[in-house]
Amino acid sequence: MQKRSMFSILTLMVSFIMASCSGGGDGSIVEVKAGSPQEVESISKTTSLLQIDTVASLVNWIGNKPGGSHTGTLKLQSGYLEYADQQLVGGRIVFNMSSIANTDISDSESRIRLETHLKSPDFFNTVRFATSDLVITKVNFSDSNKSGECIVSGNLTIKGITKGIVFSSRVEVSGGQVTAHVGPISINRTDWGVNYGSKSIFDNLKDKFIDDNIEITVVLKTVK
Repeated sequence: MQKRSMFSILTLMVSFIMASCSGGGDGSIVEVKAGSPQEVESISKTTSLLQIDTVASLVNWIGNKPGGSHTGTLKLQSGYLEYADQQLVGGRIVFNMSSIANTDISDSESRIRLETHLKSPDFFNTVRFATSDLVITKVNFSDSNKSGECIVSGNLTIKGITKGIVFSSRVEVSGGQVTAHVGPISINRTDWGVNYGSKSIFDNLKDKFIDDNIEITVVLKTVK
């Protein structure tokens, strides 16, 4: 596979290797800015695909509101990382939006009520948009090492809306397995049309709003 199309399948949470171009290494939350979709960089060398271990990989999220927050997880549906000369050059990660789950509410009825609301058209509309995805368009490592800190450019699609993002990631290779660490970072959900309870979209919400930014931490592992 020597060239990759600008958009692999467009369907997309809350993201793969995400932090920003700087910061985040000390545990602080780095906000990732959404921009125009980016063109996938052409690769002249022969590439290989490393499949994502969807069981070992996981997205953790935090949603904040006045007086509290909710935490949860999101599973991956499929994906791969693309390598050339033993260096990460691209990839695609598909998120299973129907798997979004809450982890902080102990009462099962209340927890299911929140999860159902998150899957509804108010939020991620998972019946219509069952998956989200991230297509990696370019990867730059900070030095000549083929693992370690790198800057990643990509196109993130949620609810059919594609935005370009740029972020940093720490990539490790051990025992034939690649592990990418991300975050904590945040993305502005309204950039992808998730507007429910946003005081930047709706007036007169008073203290009944939900923060626009979703905090995300990711550990991504490939199949050994």
